[in-house]
Amino acid sequence: MKSSDSTNENIEELEMLLEAYFVVIDSTLNKLTSLKEYIDDTEDFINIQLIIVLSLIFRCSPFQLKEYIDDTKIIYI
Repeated sequence: MKSSDSTNENIEELEMLLEAYFVVIDSTLNKLTSLKEYIDDTEDFINIQLIIVLSLIFRCSPFQLKEYIDDTKIIYI
């Protein structure tokens, strides 16, 4: 019955390895999900800033626009 014991040990070892891989994959998935949410939030923020600046372009003089950009630390070229 050594072959049966050996097979059971191999199966148990395989189950432990698969469980460890599952934990790593689950952790990686959680990190990637968080990163995607962060990227989406950043994209939303940038779009809001863009709308504000475009609105100012159409409403304000160039001096008021520059003052806003300097105050909010928006990087521009």
